[in-house]
Amino acid sequence: MIAKFSGSSIYTYRIFDLLVKSQISCPELIQSPNSFGEEKESDIVIKFGFVPQSLGKDAFTGVRFETKPGLFLMHVDGVADYLVCNGKEIIIQPASNADEDAIRLFLLGSAFGAVLHMRNILALHGSCVCNDSGAYALVGKSGAGKSTLAASLCTSEFNLLSDDICAIQLDKHNNPVVLPAYPQLKLWADALDELGIDVSKLRKVRPQVEKHALKKHNMFCKTSVPLRKIYLLSPHHQDTTEIKPIDSELARFKILRRHTYREKFLEGLQTQTVHFSQISTLSHTLPCSSVQRPVNFSLYHELIENLKTDMMQCMALSG
Repeated sequence: MIAKFSGSSIYTYRIFDLLVKSQISCPELIQSPNSFGEEKESDIVIKFGFVPQSLGKDAFTGVRFETKPGLFLMHVDGVADYLVCNGKEIIIQPASNADEDAIRLFLLGSAFGAVLHMRNILALHGSCVCNDSGAYALVGKSGAGKSTLAASLCTSEFNLLSDDICAIQLDKHNNPVVLPAYPQLKLWADALDELGIDVSKLRKVRPQVEKHALKKHNMFCKTSVPLRKIYLLSPHHQDTTEIKPIDSELARFKILRRHTYREKFLEGLQTQTVHFSQISTLSHTLPCSSVQRPVNFSLYHELIENLKTDMMQCMALSG
């Protein structure tokens, strides 16, 4: 089965400010054919090969995955097995008759999430937009509206930085910076309908899933951007919208921990100490607000305008 996917072509991409050389074509990513020169060594290599069934008895075991220091193993039935080594190599063993869209979905999700954890880059489960004043992250549970809000904001004065995984590094002054992911959002059909986008013209992210890929090449920021604020999306059963500052540092810490991307990977990778330090720094210095909205799309346009106003106020304070 590996031979079906393996070929002589090597694709070069940029994601999370990392140079990737890949045997699998990833049309979602930003290509970097000649930007770094032939002599530039890649940060990550993605290739097809044999993946073991287990990491051994001393591995931490979760649902469909195992971890130990420097290693991440994931089995996705009917799709592929993935092995991530030291944050530098991803080996993929496709299942029989696997769909390439599905292979890439888990590659760009959990596998790259493990890469970020191994490289001590903080990964939050959220979307991120930016403008001239900086970056603004949207976090929340699945279905909270992170991607929908990001897509709405990117139709005006904001650009997209990331969807699903928001990768954050601390600079030499311990200030958080968001690393650019790739120019695509994943949206459900009802969200696309609310945005006035014809779902029939979009590709599904996976044949069995009703999420669709929305390209944002013309509104994507390719450079790292300072993070100014985090918004926690909290749908409720009231016909109101409200943005409230979260003043408690402990509450902000808990939000960052709860919305860490694939937080369960950390224990086996043994990166909890660095992660604790990172979210402690952010919770001490970074503003955070809760964003309450109706569970349906009522008052959606009002919410967008309120968010823009709050971001402008944050810009004024940071300036």
